Amino acid sequence: MSEHKGSSVATYTLIALVLGVITFIEFAAIQWRPDWLSTGWLVFWLIALSVLKFYLVVAIFMHLKDDENTYSGFFTTGMVLALGTFVVLGFLFTLRSVLPVWANHNAPEVITGKDSHNEEHSGGHGIPHEISEETIATIETDGYSRPLQVILDTPRPKNQGALKITPPTPNTGGFDINFKPHLPELHKNQGPEVNNSSTPAQNGDESKEEAKQPISHNNVANFDSALALKSFNENCSACHQNTGLGLPGVFPPLAEHVANIYNSSGGREYLIHVPLFGIQGPIEVLGKNYNGVMAGRQMVSNEDIALALNHAVTSWGNLEKLNTFSPFLPNEVAKIREKSLSASDVYELRQSRQIP
Repeated sequence: MSEHKGSSVATYTLIALVLGVITFIEFAAIQWRPDWLSTGWLVFWLIALSVLKFYLVVAIFMHLKDDENTYSGFFTTGMVLALGTFVVLGFLFTLRSVLPVWANHNAPEVITGKDSHNEEHSGGHGIPHEISEETIATIETDGYSRPLQVILDTPRPKNQGALKITPPTPNTGGFDINFKPHLPELHKNQGPEVNNSSTPAQNGDESKEEAKQPISHNNVANFDSALALKSFNENCSACHQNTGLGLPGVFPPLAEHVANIYNSSGGREYLIHVPLFGIQGPIEVLGKNYNGVMAGRQMVSNEDIALALNHAVTSWGNLEKLNTFSPFLPNEVAKIREKSLSASDVYELRQSRQIP
């Protein structure tokens, strides 16, 4: 090797460092994807970086052979295939952005209460005027007839309350859509109503006291729902989706299931173990089998894990199924983090506690 031109150790060390940096960038893009980077562009850049790494590896081999023509010999076919794959996949993943009309599905039209003609032909069933455009967007984008990418790229409106869509009865031809915001229920022993003539400072103090009241079923959770949603999207939605439905056979759903875990004996503590240490082993969720490996998220802060859990436990129909609920707190997460368990340990914990 010493007779080869330019075959110094420094050259190969530099290329190895560059390959390591590129690999770290790929890992960081997946693990801590910024909000502005869509799934399509993420895949695009991952492919681009992979092609660059492939080129560097080819360059090393050809340099060892003292071949100045990098694209000669055996590696020509590999380069052509890699570049061709890059172009084709890059085109497919950016097609929706370039020609959005191609990705348009024939989703059912949302009937609004603003259209009297629609109300007349739907048997009086329509969306009441007080429903916001943002909520209507939720109905449109959360439907199963919409492409998955559209659902993922459209943020779900925050704090919209309980949205119920009832299928039409025979011969009506319309949907009955009811919107009822979640409002905190007053505790029976809370005392007399607040006098409206009280000063703003007094009202503020009473609001703080009310926020400290225990959270019961169907009450508004005492945590920042916007931050909770953000933490979930950044750390959990890539697998479990922002709809909480997961991917059948691959990533188990959280919707209408996490509440069952929370209500079970030891379920609250178990829920903290899973995002911290991961889980490995066959499980059954809502009648479907899953046998994969979930990596732990120990690099995520205690506060973000608590927020993500608060969002998961109170979203997608889970809140209505809870017997009781109090928000997860960072100090709870910190205490369990000290255990330093493995994914297999968490699976054994699940089995021993008979988590549903």
